[in-house]
Amino acid sequence: MKDTLFGKTWDELREVCKLLGLPVYTGRQLAEWLYKKEVSSFKEMTNLSKKARALLSSTYDPGFIFPADVQESTD
Repeated sequence: MKDTLFGKTWDELREVCKLLGLPVYTGRQLAEWLYKKEVSSFKEMTNLSKKARALLSSTYDPGFIFPADVQESTD
């Protein structure tokens, strides 16, 4: 099972990028995709290079999963 990126801090994402030989700024880009845009696939991270997306997907899972069902209270 692959390690997930969702839930990691910005510093941890930067460290992941550093370990994979990617530019450190890629950690900020990952944080934006995961926490602001809430994407569930590396394919959607279009401002990352194809090489970076392939490298990340071979090692990690984005980890963001959309809720299956949402219920709202009336109060």
